[in-house]
Amino acid sequence: MITKMELERLRSTRPSHNNELHYTIGGAIEQQVHSSLEAERIGKLNQGDRRLQEALEEMRHEQAFKTREGLAKAQFNQTQSPARG
Repeated sequence: MITKMELERLRSTRPSHNNELHYTIGGAIEQQVHSSLEAERIGKLNQGDRRLQEALEEMRHEQAFKTREGLAKAQFNQTQSPARG
């Protein structure tokens, strides 16, 4: 399960494009490793965003249902109360 804090950490660790020289292996293997790590990070971000959106939609649905349920109970109680006169 991905938490909001982990999503923020993943977003903050996005690689910045800098034009510095580094002593690295280079070549196709390094590019493949970096590509797979970036793809994994993007996949986690997408999954986390999707889960947060689903949770938000579920919360809104439940809130709307509870509101309608409360309104229905109030209306039912009004129809059941004896008329005062």
